[in-house]
Amino acid sequence: MRTGLLPFGLGLVVSGASGGMTGGWSLDNFDRYYTTDFLAYGDSGAIDHAIYETTNGPIDSSVWDVDTSRMFPTVEYGITHRSSGSETLLEAMGSMSIDTDPGDAFYEQYEAVGFQEFYMDFTIVESVDVLFSAELGANSNSEAVLRRMDMAGLNHVVSTGVDGAAISSSEVFTLGPGHYAFQVSMDLRAGGFGEIDPESLSGAFEASLRVVPAPGSLALLMGGGLLVGRRRR
Repeated sequence: MRTGLLPFGLGLVVSGASGGMTGGWSLDNFDRYYTTDFLAYGDSGAIDHAIYETTNGPIDSSVWDVDTSRMFPTVEYGITHRSSGSETLLEAMGSMSIDTDPGDAFYEQYEAVGFQEFYMDFTIVESVDVLFSAELGANSNSEAVLRRMDMAGLNHVVSTGVDGAAISSSEVFTLGPGHYAFQVSMDLRAGGFGEIDPESLSGAFEASLRVVPAPGSLALLMGGGLLVGRRRR
């Protein structure tokens, strides 16, 4: 799903806020993972499955690129994830699919859950302008959050809600010195109880937080390009 965000990896902005700061933030903590959980039991004990798997991303802020699948009894998961962090750009995108084939059995509980999360917190020393962008697809319970951690204040949340309605957001914030967190998550669920029909669900998300270039720095970069062009003639 690509609907308006800049291409992944274009983290070339190195200027800061309108005050002229260079750089953006220093990264403190990061956590990236996905889980595939499957629970099913019924038919007087003939069915009993409880499978929980968690896969963690790198312990640094390097690119984590995932494209895989998981197969459990009567259910198959598809997972993609790509994320990274730098001093001027935090970004994550991912998708999950769940395809179930419960058969004709009677289930007291049948639940297939896919979840993934991207979290990074960071410290800002000088005020900086940032662009918060999020595209959250339908069907899942997803959200993207930018919040201040060291004191009450900013807590910007974009969410599909429990109804899973697609939503998009793009907004510029001025972040003063302090400790902040950027978090993106997606929760996709299928199942029920009794005799259950097969399901095919999918969800996707894309979100980023990037430093906005100062007007003067942008003009300088453009001017530098023009000078290079003139010298080559």
